[in-house]
Amino acid sequence: FLGLFVLLRNIARPINRTFSAFSFLTAIWLLTTSVTYSIGSNRKATAFFLMRLSYTAVVFMVVPYLRLSMLVVRSSRIEPWVKLSIAIATFFVGTVWLTDWFIEDLYQYHFGFYPNVGWIHPLFLLWLGVSILLIHLVLFFGSRQKNLDPHVRNQAKYIWFAFITVTPVVVDFIPNYGVDLYPSGFIFVLGFAGVTAYAIL
Repeated sequence: FLGLFVLLRNIARPINRTFSAFSFLTAIWLLTTSVTYSIGSNRKATAFFLMRLSYTAVVFMVVPYLRLSMLVVRSSRIEPWVKLSIAIATFFVGTVWLTDWFIEDLYQYHFGFYPNVGWIHPLFLLWLGVSILLIHLVLFFGSRQKNLDPHVRNQAKYIWFAFITVTPVVVDFIPNYGVDLYPSGFIFVLGFAGVTAYAIL
């Protein structure tokens, strides 16, 4: 709903559309994981489908936030990385649905089913880590760029702060490697989305 609200405030603005795309993917991730946790152990095939859908959203979420950071600071420096990331994300999503390279099987933890990842997952984490670092750098330096309008610098500062608060969401990858730890990343994401929406509006 937050993404739709931001979109309707100014649908012509690229930054609003980009945030809405990120919010839509976040909603898919949260919805599919919550449903998966609630289904019974006899419905593993359904859980597998939902977790594939969930990871599709998680992988593609990186792209709109890279683009968002670029739009906020009015810079095209990381545009080549954004374009490359679209291809990388598409490749990873292909492995999610067509192979067992990304998701081999499902663990069954105390909270429900969770993906047991394959050999290509660490490469996804590497790409994610580089993208996260780039977003931090773009927003940090953008918030201190004197030639930018003060409103733009403040916007970059707020969104950078929001991105700092959401970075601990990576703890959700720990259960992918056999640790029975409840994925609490949604807490960070909800706060992050609220601060980012405030900064955009």
